[in-house]
Amino acid sequence: MDEIQRVLVKAGRKDLAQKYYKKVNNKIKSGMMSPLGSGEQVDVDGKVALKANMRNKINRVLTKKQHFKSVAELSKHVMSSFKNTDVVPMAGYEKWTGAFTGSPNTEAMEKMKISLTQGTKEVKNAMLILNIYKMQSGTLELNAYIS
Repeated sequence: MDEIQRVLVKAGRKDLAQKYYKKVNNKIKSGMMSPLGSGEQVDVDGKVALKANMRNKINRVLTKKQHFKSVAELSKHVMSSFKNTDVVPMAGYEKWTGAFTGSPNTEAMEKMKISLTQGTKEVKNAMLILNIYKMQSGTLELNAYIS
């Protein structure tokens, strides 16, 4: 029991202490991963629409494989889908390195939306969507696509 729960119980609000516990517990279960930037800020000057043929090219590679033994293997696969394109996934205003902070919790879905740039322009009509699920066996399942 943390300090907030103790105060609520002492004040006779056990019902609120239970609600608080459930809310905190659900946040912990929902996962703690986020994309890690390179530390190199990218200057974005304008917006551009991602063309359907580029979206399809990246999605074909992204969806080829869905199960991975490690986060490193998963990251390498995601980054390889952008090879030979001028589309770059971003973590804030920095190029995404392909790495994550944190690690996936077992039986919790990690959901991330990662913005994209093409050349020096922000992509306005698409994002990289990553849904990562860690099974009890330790295998990671990836559902990734360009929206």
